[in-house]
Formats: sequence, C-alpha cells, structure tokens
Amino acid sequence: EPVFTALIALTVMRKNMPWQVWLSMMPVCGGVALASAGELSFSWGCFICAMISNLVYATRGVLSKASMDMADPGENMSAENTFAVVTLIAFVFCIPAALILEGGKIGAGLAAATATGMSSAVLAQMVVITGILYYTYNEMAFLVLGSVAPVTQSVGNTVKRVVVIVAA
Repeated sequence: EPVFTALIALTVMRKNMPWQVWLSMMPVCGGVALASAGELSFSWGCFICAMISNLVYATRGVLSKASMDMADPGENMSAENTFAVVTLIAFVFCIPAALILEGGKIGAGLAAATATGMSSAVLAQMVVITGILYYTYNEMAFLVLGSVAPVTQSVGNTVKRVVVIVAA
C-alpha cells in the first residue's frame, strides 16, 4: 500500500517523495512478505484483488489528503467531514452493485443466521454495531491522514495489517 500511495502521489499529484521515503518502504514491503511467508497457498485471484484494494485505498488517501490541503476545502470540511462525504459517495455508488451481485442472497443469509437460533433483531443489532465500529475506525484513520502525509498513514496501516497477520 505505501508503494501504491507514493506512486499515485507521484503520477496524479506530481509530488515526488524524497529518496529516503522510497528507501524506507523496502523494510515495510519485506516485513509484509516475511509475515505472509507462512501462508502456503497462493491464489492469483486473491493477489489481484489485494492489489486492487491497495490501489483504491491509496487513491482515496492521496485524493482525500489533497482535498484537505486545498486553500479553500469548503465550509466545515475537516478530516472527519471529508471522510463522511467520501463514505456517503461510496455508499451511493456501491449499493446498486451490491444489490445486483448479492441481493438474491439476502434471504438465504437471513435464513442461515436465524437457523442458528439468532433472531433477526439480534442480527440487525450486530450489523449496526459492526458498521458503527468500522466507520469509527476509518474516521480515526482520516484524522491521522489529516495530520500526516498519505505515505506515512499508509505505512501505519500496513504495520497494522502485519500485526493482525502475525497475531492471527
């Protein structure tokens, strides 16, 4: 992810990172490779999806940081509000695709959840709580992004991923 972030900053924003930043990404990439080395299976499909995820996440970070750094970002466009707007836009664009691709499976998913003895009210409550916690986690990431460079934020996110991989 940090490599994608630096490349997007270079190509889209025409902002090159100092050579020390590029050099500092080597141990980050090596650490991710080392943490992932214990995984014996490999799937090109999963690898491609992971790279697309890195690309999209890095693009969001670079462009959001650019909008935060504008001379006039707009009224009340703090890091928290920028994240809220980006999230609402993503929600509007993703809902049709989610309904087309997964809409037919909603009933089967509810039936499977209730078959385990979970009520639909408890399931709804868990979905809402999960959504709130995930939103809060990402809003914190945007608060960090508001204070540091996009590459620094993506390095922190990568370290978080390595910790999760090693802990799992």
